[in-house]
Amino acid sequence: MPERTSQIGQKWLETSSLTLVEKKKKSEIEPLKILGSIKDGKFVKADNLLITSQCVRVPVLEGHTAAVFVKFRKNPSKEELIDRLKNFSGFPQEK
Repeated sequence: MPERTSQIGQKWLETSSLTLVEKKKKSEIEPLKILGSIKDGKFVKADNLLITSQCVRVPVLEGHTAAVFVKFRKNPSKEELIDRLKNFSGFPQEK
């Protein structure tokens, strides 16, 4: 194995503390917190969507990769999706 590949693999092993089951659970719950709200100082998870996930470990130096598939009740147009993404402002950006 080349030295660079070996270093990447070693760093990945050292920083992979969550199991795949824990990562799957986190990837399904965290977006509900982000898309939810805060009420009386507590997170209220979004309850109008269902998230299922599948986690696969791949050794990379930094960051994560996600493939996202979305199913809507009413299919939006491409223009509507682009507009929503461009104009989205979450709670942190509003302060």
